[in-house]
Amino acid sequence: MRTRSGKEKEIVLYTKPNCPLCLEVEELLEDIGERLGFSFSKVNILENSHIYEKYKDQIPVVEFGDGQSLFGKISRKELTQKIYAFIGERQKG
Repeated sequence: MRTRSGKEKEIVLYTKPNCPLCLEVEELLEDIGERLGFSFSKVNILENSHIYEKYKDQIPVVEFGDGQSLFGKISRKELTQKIYAFIGERQKG
């Protein structure tokens, strides 16, 4: 996702293999992303010990470029509302 200034504003999904909640949230992000025209990056927490220690008990974690995040069992409604708020904040800036 890019702002008017051209800077990339990220949405990052922290996940790990064999995580059913992570897969659900990834599918939600893909679906919402297709409709709203944004992409996200995916980070496997098992590939970095610092990230693993930070998120091991919270995944899935969706982190927004504004420093806010959602984690655990995330509903479509909750995720959609946060994405709309994030996109709106970025477009104002």
